[in-house]
Amino acid sequence: MKILTILTLGLLIIDSLSSTLGPDFLEDEPSDYLDNLREDQHRILDSGYHNLRIHADYSALRNVSKERAEYIKYQLITPAVNYFYRALQVQNRFATIRSRRKNVCRGISTPDIYLKEGVNADLVIFITNGPDHSESEWVWSRICFLAPVINRPLFGRLALTSQFFEGVANGTLTNDTAMSIILHEIIHILGFTAK
Repeated sequence: MKILTILTLGLLIIDSLSSTLGPDFLEDEPSDYLDNLREDQHRILDSGYHNLRIHADYSALRNVSKERAEYIKYQLITPAVNYFYRALQVQNRFATIRSRRKNVCRGISTPDIYLKEGVNADLVIFITNGPDHSESEWVWSRICFLAPVINRPLFGRLALTSQFFEGVANGTLTNDTAMSIILHEIIHILGFTAK
């Protein structure tokens, strides 16, 4: 009986698609295909996803010259955030991100905006300088706080070490390499790891 129900349901779905789209819908362009869908089929495709909104917070970036701070913000972080905005989508879960913890990310005092009204984002990344973990490390990152139940990162930290600043200053770290490193570390904050 269970198999018969599944087969019947499958045939009904196939029948409704073929009657809505016609027998030659596969020859149409993808945009034509989407235009021919019924409203209920659009709801299936629009399943509550939106582009990933990352909010970069620079309040913990200290003792950095204005020139370096602008380079970090406008040449590295903003393009990286824009890349992930275009590349990734997440489920609609939160209108804003808030924190009840005064120390949401170890070593960083949580700015009042996150304790009170929150920000319109899916992920907040604190951009900091240091501390250095090793002499060979340019940048490091960590997830600071995961959303309960769904375990999606809400707060993260991207730390630029003194080696990073030296490499930028003396030209051993090119803009392309720096961008690759920043993208790599944001991927770790998003939860992707080799472990």
